[in-house]
Formats: sequence, C-alpha cells, structure tokens
Amino acid sequence: MDRKWRQNLHIEAPEGWLNDPNGLCFFDGLYHVYFQYSPGTPKGESNRCWGHYVSIDLLSWKYKGIVLEPDIPEDRDGVFSGSAVALKDHVEFFYTGNVMEEGDYDYVLEGRGANVIRVSSDDGDKMSSKKVLLRNSDYPSFCSCHVRDPKVWLEKGICKAIRRSHSEAPLDAVIFGGDLITYPHNASLGYRYLNKVSLCCKELGIPFYGITGNHDVKLGNPSVRSGYESIDDRTITLVSKSSGKEAVLVGLPDLGTHKLEWPKMPVIESDLPVILVVHDPDTLINLGTGRVPDFMLSGHLHGGQMKFPFRIEFRILRKKDKLPNMGAVQGAYDINGTSVFISRGLGCGLMPFRFLSVPEATVVEICL
Repeated sequence: MDRKWRQNLHIEAPEGWLNDPNGLCFFDGLYHVYFQYSPGTPKGESNRCWGHYVSIDLLSWKYKGIVLEPDIPEDRDGVFSGSAVALKDHVEFFYTGNVMEEGDYDYVLEGRGANVIRVSSDDGDKMSSKKVLLRNSDYPSFCSCHVRDPKVWLEKGICKAIRRSHSEAPLDAVIFGGDLITYPHNASLGYRYLNKVSLCCKELGIPFYGITGNHDVKLGNPSVRSGYESIDDRTITLVSKSSGKEAVLVGLPDLGTHKLEWPKMPVIESDLPVILVVHDPDTLINLGTGRVPDFMLSGHLHGGQMKFPFRIEFRILRKKDKLPNMGAVQGAYDINGTSVFISRGLGCGLMPFRFLSVPEATVVEICL
C-alpha cells in the first residue's frame, strides 16, 4: 500500500488483520502497545498473535514485530487477548491461550480450552517461556468456556505482602480464617477479593486453604466461588518447604452465630504435631475429649475492632466470648498447653470501621 494511504496517528497493522489492544504500558522510556494480529489475512482467519508497537511520544510509532504466537499445546489455536503489568525491571504479561477441540461443539459451553498463560520480558520485546496458570478445570462450574482476556493490575494490599513474604522465606500455606461476609448481599466483593489471593497463590505455588466463619454459613459453600481449598472437617499433612518437617493441619468450620454446639476435634492417629485452624478462638476450650492441638490459628474477634479502655467492647457487647474476657484478644498465647495465635484479620463486623485495631495479614512461623 502506498504510504500516503497509511495511518499517521492511529496504529495500523503492517498487513492483515488487527483487533484488540493488549498490554498497554509504559516501560523503559517507551510506550508499548500490543495487539491482536493475524498477518496475511484481512478477516483474522489465521492463528491470532500479538503484534507490538512502541513510541516515545504517542504520536510516532515503530512496529517491532510479532512477540507472541501459538507455540505450545495450551495456545495452539491462538494467543488471545490479555494485559501487562510493568514493574521496575521487567514486564509481566497475562493472556488467554485458545484451544479448539475437534468435534461437534458449540465452543461456548463445550469444546474450547481457555487457558490463562503468563510470560515476562526484560525489554518488552523478547518473551520468556510460557507458564500456564489456569485451565478450564480451575474455574467455577457455572462458567462457560469463554473465561478469557485476563486483566491484571498491580495494587498495594495482601497480594503484595504475600509476594514479599514468600520471596524472603517460602510460605508453606496461606490460610483464610473465615468470615467472607458480614451480610450476604456483599458476598461478591468478598469473592472477588479472595479470588485475587487465590490467583496470587497459584502463581507462586502456595496452597490456599480456608475454613467457614460464623457469617459464612449463610452462603452454603463459599470456597467454590472464592478460590480457596476448604479444610472444613479435614486433616491435611503439611510439609515445611524450609525444613522438610511435617505437621497435621486440621480445619474445623464455625457452626454459625447462634450455634448451640461446637465442632469437635477429629480422631488423629498420627504422632505428628497438630495445627488446628478455627474461626472462633473459644473453640479451643469447647473441643471436648480427644487430641489436644499443639498449635491453633484463629481470628473472629477483629482484635476487638473498636478498642476501648478496660475491654468494654467485650464486657458489654460480647459477654459470651470467654477467651477475650480472660484477656486473649489478639496475638500469641499459651492456653492449656496449646500455642495459640489470634489474628486481628482484615474485615469488620456489624460496624463498617475499626478503632485502634489495625487490620493485619500475619506471617506465622511455627517451629516444629
């Protein structure tokens, strides 16, 4: 095509088909625009790739070539759309790898693989090897086969803390201590938040476990839509990545705000140390007979949420909570031979604010 018919301001593919803009970012002094690209065909009939343009001023653009194309089984039928996160010394990319199975399928509800794939680049041009983060089997059962075009961004918060802590010393597990919600109509916010944590943990190879809190019983089975693996009434052998030592992780669900009975400790035949995960710390003194846990992780109390002199919040508002009225509100304690940690957690109870009780996501080191 004669140059005079080419776009001067807008981005135009050198040839063939151009579609979705992807991975728009500023990195290493340049603006980067990646885009859906099918060279050689005006209708996008060939396998989709990512083309790449760069600019110093958003006015003049230089085409750098194809940077991503189908070359692994998980993206054999197209490198579909996605996004990029520019960090200090490299760029992280996330996209959907498209797979079309052979057969008589509608490719909406069946027959299509939509894989979330991650790559990185030190210069925005040369890509690392591909890593598959999510497949269809990782998505909730109510989703179609069109879970695609991941949009990833960088924000401060728990995922940043998880990454930082894991880089300093390998984390053996991330544990959600229950209470996704206070009121069911806000559940979507909780699901969205925990799914971010789940994606982060999958990327880092860290198990993400959780239990049911007293408010969560209204949701039925919240783990399905939250991305964590439920350990309600389960025992799991946990192996330390640092020392190789083992422990039995036991999860007990909360039975609800107006519970008339407490969950009971299961029979544990192993001689390994036992780490009990519960929502309400008072569970410890209501376990009944059986194996006494060596360690217990819990939350529920929000560190008081609103701290007043002489623990008035417990003496007036939460008279039935026994351990808090004995002084065990937040932090580490030894209670009847069990090493206990009570987290302040991240959420709020009935009142949507805290007073002198800072939210926390804590790294707990248990020496076996």
